[in-house]
Amino acid sequence: MTLRALVLGAVFGFLVALTPSCSGTAECDGCLDEDGACVKLRDTNEARCEVGGAACAPCGAGQSCIAGVCTTAATDGGNTCLEPCPGGCCDANGECQECKAVGAACAQDSECKVQLGAAAVCKKSTTSGNAAYPEGYCTILCNAEGVVCPGSSICVGVSAYGEADAFCWAACNPASTTDCRSGYACYEIGMEGGQSANGCWLESVPNPNASAGFAGSACQADGGCAQPPYDSVCVQDTLSDGGVAFPGGLCTAECTGFPDMCGTDGVCVRGYFTVGNPPVALSTCFRSCVNVPGVDPDIPDGGCRESYACIPFLQSDGGVAPEGFCAPSCEIDGCGPTRVCSTAGETQGLCLLPDGGF
Repeated sequence: MTLRALVLGAVFGFLVALTPSCSGTAECDGCLDEDGACVKLRDTNEARCEVGGAACAPCGAGQSCIAGVCTTAATDGGNTCLEPCPGGCCDANGECQECKAVGAACAQDSECKVQLGAAAVCKKSTTSGNAAYPEGYCTILCNAEGVVCPGSSICVGVSAYGEADAFCWAACNPASTTDCRSGYACYEIGMEGGQSANGCWLESVPNPNASAGFAGSACQADGGCAQPPYDSVCVQDTLSDGGVAFPGGLCTAECTGFPDMCGTDGVCVRGYFTVGNPPVALSTCFRSCVNVPGVDPDIPDGGCRESYACIPFLQSDGGVAPEGFCAPSCEIDGCGPTRVCSTAGETQGLCLLPDGGF
């Protein structure tokens, strides 16, 4: 994804009180049943509802008995309001509260739950802590399968920017200057199936680009790679399919749509790694190099770290470019049992599958 055009049970208990009898309307704050006994206001329900000692009466279809009055009650956010509330929003106690939709300002989760329900949260910062949400952002996390964003809001994930949560963004019109509140901007989001939508997110976008030294650096686990980039991973010493080892580990990140993500000494390389079946080529970060073996024989490893060699890019005319990327070289360490060492062309030094793929 790219921004401005983004292309990536509780158990409820209740107490049933015994209904005391009373002898007259002056003592009854609820209603009188068919025997003239008082049903206290707190015990009125849809079958017997009234106040002030009047005869109990059932509520109509779809109505609730709230404080002794039959009401078509609002239940926004899963709460039942004690009285008609502006916008139909009330808290768990039935008290009227301000309605806060996806994208609204907030200070705490409870403000968002009034309208959006129990799953709502007030996001105050990105998961990585690299940016704050100005005045908070009411939303619902949609990482889990089956979560549907309310209304016209859309589920978006921008982990490359340090926000690991996929969550509902408020919808917006790019032509409007008021759909997104202060501190937020309207972005076009590339969706599955080639469709697009628009949503409000941080106006000041966190920097996703790596600092010098990230791409291709040694590591032992994912947490050992510097951030940003926030999608960084550590490719381990060996691959499960018998592919070439990555001596000392290798820090990388998917850089599709982010040509600068790999840092000033990194380069985004397409096709070294694939995902899925049939395989889809990924673009990932590698350490860049400019002294390709054969171009400058005084630096045979291309300036790459031990056990790595500078794999040249090919020019449009088929010649070898003076730039390349540092990758494990099978000419140095050999290949695993299921791979073959390429000795020529753009893939020289790489361990390939028998069909020539990575």
